[in-house]
Amino acid sequence: MSRFKDENFLTRLVQAVNADAQFGAATEWFDGSVLLDDGSANCWLKIYNGAIIDRRPHMPPIGYTFKISAPGWAWDELVGGTPFTDLLMGGKRRFASPEDIVDGANMTPGIFAIEGDMMTAFRVIEAIYLMTDHYRETARSLEAAS
Repeated sequence: MSRFKDENFLTRLVQAVNADAQFGAATEWFDGSVLLDDGSANCWLKIYNGAIIDRRPHMPPIGYTFKISAPGWAWDELVGGTPFTDLLMGGKRRFASPEDIVDGANMTPGIFAIEGDMMTAFRVIEAIYLMTDHYRETARSLEAAS
């Protein structure tokens, strides 16, 4: 089941993100919304003045500022320990020889996608990384508790 359908998970995720001073600093001047999507469910987050101030289990008619999406299995990979950077950016970043630079594996696209207002998304890229860190840790703590 999608974690975006789990009310307990979403409540704890928002609490963890809002308790993070780094997230607050990274989004202090951000007034927008983020849609998190795993292909089967999504979660809309309204962020203002350094905190998530509203959450919806679906995208409202006003849309989103930007969207972070990936198939459900990729969100599971994130929880399993694969760094968000490796899931967002395609190709390789660790090269053993010149062939690694030109082979087909280096040409694969990323699994996670960010779409929408890209200028704003990259302005708060630190917050995106922090949210994915909190997604990982929240999922792990709930799995450990069950």
